[in-house]
Parts: sequence; structure tokens; C-alpha cells
Amino acid sequence: IQLMKKTTLLLGLICLMKATTISAQIDVSKDIRLLFKVNGTETIYKEAIVNMLDMMGESYPMTEDIKQEFKKEFTTDDSIEEMMVILTDIYKKHFTQTEIKEMIKFYESPVGKKLAEKQSPIMVESMEAGQAWGQKIGMKIAQKMEKKKD
Repeated sequence: IQLMKKTTLLLGLICLMKATTISAQIDVSKDIRLLFKVNGTETIYKEAIVNMLDMMGESYPMTEDIKQEFKKEFTTDDSIEEMMVILTDIYKKHFTQTEIKEMIKFYESPVGKKLAEKQSPIMVESMEAGQAWGQKIGMKIAQKMEKKKD
């Protein structure tokens, strides 16, 4: 009987620990999702998809109808939600709940709001600059390869 009582107590403690862990994970997920809202993550991903399709349209033959179909498909709430779930899991691995809460505080500050507002145009400009830089490097590599042939 003593062994049964100890076993029951141990199982009860294990269940309580699991429930506490699950509850903490839900709280962390909620905080991460709030972070994504205040820092504009969902908007940034939607805009990134649109920009990526526009850039791909320059490299791959794509009619405007097809491009619009892709934009519509990949910027739906379901598609973005899928990415937010993936990002939430990534953030859980790298940040504590306290750190997430501190980030939320930052993004709710005036400077944080400005950063969130400016991230998308900065990203677009950075992608364009990176593409131009990559083309420049590619041309230099091609020139050097041509010289080595001679």
C-alpha cells in the first residue's frame, strides 16, 4: 500500500510538471505571436513574398496573371500562419520568455515602432542592393574566368 501511495504521488507530480510545462509553452507561444504583431513580422513576410515574386518575374518568364495568382496564394492568412508557426518554434529554441517580453517592450517603444515601420523598406532596398552587388561580383568572376582561358 505504501508503494502504491508513493507511485500515485510520483505520477501526480509528473502530471503536474507536464501540465506546467505545457502551460508555459502556450504562454511563450502567445508572447512570441505578440512580438510578431508588434514588430511587423507577418507584414514583412507578406511583402517579402511579393518582392521575391517580382524579382523572380524578371528572371523567369511569368505573366502578370500567374504572378498575381502566386501572390494571392502565398500571402493568404493560412500560408502566413504556416510560416508564423515555424518561426514561433524557432524563437522558442533561441529565446527565453523573459527575452521575448523584453523584445515586445522594445517594439512598443517609439524607437521600436520606428524600426518595425522601417524594416520592410530597408529589406527591399537591401535585397535590391544585394542583387546588384551579386551581379557585380558575378561579372568580375566571369571576367577573371575569361582571362584564365587565354
